[in-house]
Amino acid sequence: QNGNRWDEDIGGFKLKRRVDDLPEAVYSIPNRIVIRAGEFIKICTRSREATKYGNNIIVDGEPTWDVGCRVETSLVDQNGVVIAMCTMLAVGVML
Repeated sequence: QNGNRWDEDIGGFKLKRRVDDLPEAVYSIPNRIVIRAGEFIKICTRSREATKYGNNIIVDGEPTWDVGCRVETSLVDQNGVVIAMCTMLAVGVML
């Protein structure tokens, strides 16, 4: 999501995702992709979920983004600077 008051050109950025001990998946965002101020895009693998929203980029080369106990996702600009990062951990509940 672009929380700025200006449009943001993310063409050439990379979305990197590591799930547990699997190899890192890297997706290069095509040139001329702009997120308008206050809007968002979703980067999806080809699935039925990908067609539910209009602001999607479909990644043809990845059948799935995978899921796991530890998922690290980062957005990296053309200079290799991490712009955003999210780490999600699955927490087990014992009854």
